[in-house]
Amino acid sequence: MNLSQFGFFLLLLSSIFFFFYSQQYASLKPKKGYQHPTWMTKYYNTKSKRQLIFIFSAFSRLILPILLFSYLHPCNAMIINQIIVDNIDPLYLVNVDSPFYNRELYQTWDKFFDLYGYFIALIPVFYNYQKQFRLYHPYIPYILIILLIYRLIAYLLWLYPNSNEKLFLYFPDFYTSLYYAISFSFLFNIKKNYIITIIIFISFILKIKHESYNHL
Repeated sequence: MNLSQFGFFLLLLSSIFFFFYSQQYASLKPKKGYQHPTWMTKYYNTKSKRQLIFIFSAFSRLILPILLFSYLHPCNAMIINQIIVDNIDPLYLVNVDSPFYNRELYQTWDKFFDLYGYFIALIPVFYNYQKQFRLYHPYIPYILIILLIYRLIAYLLWLYPNSNEKLFLYFPDFYTSLYYAISFSFLFNIKKNYIITIIIFISFILKIKHESYNHL
């Protein structure tokens, strides 16, 4: 493992630790919705502070994906965007004590920025992958589009009134799972196609379990 692989491995570990930390507070509690850490309460004590939190969160979700996918391999950027960027705002944006920061509104907010990040991710894949990025197979970008369209169906159905979050169980986010699988293969320098296929399959299974955790 070279220095860059070791650095990314450390980043991946820290991302995983951050993810589990965030889930302690951004988890669904019976009849209460999402919780934020108690030490964050003081940041909600005025309307102006809440507005600044909202603006900061929107700015982060808009700008950070552009920076990540501009300078990193798109697969590595996707991991950081999904594990870190996507899990920052539940810590302070969603507040059960405020009608403006609740689970329903946050789901709309989060889904919009998820899609935004997904489309940003496709730009380096299509315009730079032949020169800068190795994706194992020239059809990978087109497979990503198919998986993105598959996930997009859930978003479109979810926009209808009285729709249910369980829709996302029927249209799992295999799009990001493929990024994860490719990045994992790069990290450990895996080149055999059958092993890569197994890794992709495992990543899909884990994504289904993750969707069940989030939407059941």
